[in-house]
Parts: sequence; C-alpha cells; structure tokens
Amino acid sequence: GCTQNPALSSGEVCTQELEGEEMMKDMYRVANAKRVEGEAQLTYTVARAGTLISGLKRGAAEAELNQGDTLSGFISRPDFADMIVDMISTDSGKMSTFEAFYQDTANPTNYMRALEACIDSGRSFAQCSFGDDNTTPPNMLELASGRSKAKINMEMGIQTGLKGSSWTDMLKGLKADEVYDMDVSDFGVQST
Repeated sequence: GCTQNPALSSGEVCTQELEGEEMMKDMYRVANAKRVEGEAQLTYTVARAGTLISGLKRGAAEAELNQGDTLSGFISRPDFADMIVDMISTDSGKMSTFEAFYQDTANPTNYMRALEACIDSGRSFAQCSFGDDNTTPPNMLELASGRSKAKINMEMGIQTGLKGSSWTDMLKGLKADEVYDMDVSDFGVQST
C-alpha cells in the first residue's frame, strides 16, 4: 500500500511518492554533475514491491520486473528481499526505477483505461478481469501463495516486463531511467 496515513487517499500518497522519488533522482543528478573527474558516480535504484505479502518464496522464475509504471501486482517479502540482495551483490539496476511482482498477479496501473480497452476488443468483463480460462474470481490467498494458477490480470496487449529464470537475468535487463520534464499533475491527482 502507498500509505499508513488514512487521512490521505491512495492517489495523493502515490503522487507524494512520485514527487519524493523525482526529488531524490534530481539530487543524484545534481551531485553527479558537480563531481570532479575521476570521482565515482553516485547511483540510486528505486525498487518498488507491488504489494508485499507474507508467504513462501516462489522464486524469480515466477516474477516479473516492470519499468514505466504500467503494471503492478503482489510479491512475497522473502522473494523481494532475495531480489534486493542479488541486485546489490551483482551491482545491477543502477539509475533505474522498477516494480517487482509475480507474473500471475500483474494488473495494469490504470485499471479503468485497461478495462475499457479490453472490453472494446470484444472480450467480456470476466474475461478481461480474470483471463479467458477463469470466469470466477480466484482465491487471493491461494493466488498469493502460488497454489492457484488462476490469473487476476488483463491480457490486452500491455507490454510486459522482464522475465527470467533468475533475479540476475532480469536485473541485468533493466534500463537506466530517462530524464524528462514531468508534472505530477499529469497523473490526474493534484498535490497539496
């Protein structure tokens, strides 16, 4: 979840998180621009766990890393921790921002836009929400633990992220963040 402050809506909190991430990235860019030749570059990595869940390790082969804020999902604390340790020990993911989650829990971050596009393609609400083979909602506990192979995603052509048999394989495929001017109000939530 985005917040522990119930007074803030998730949209406000997520906007604040984005603003904080951008401020942090700007600090690194400024510091690197001022560094003396020969000094090591300062680096950051923003690794976002979709929704952290308690549970067993399912392993990297069942996970996905996504860049671009298009998908999110669930991942267990032990798997997320393993990914972070691997990221640090392999020196991968520098200057990048990404989300980590299990492939079978992937959902678009803009659900309404994705649902509309899916239904416009001729699929039913149930097909769009749970996949062609699953027309009833999966049990979330079974899904999160890996016991259920049901899907709670929309397969409507949203570009998927990095998949692989190991965290190292996926982490090496991360691209450095692009620098661009952004106004968080573009996301439809006004910051205060």
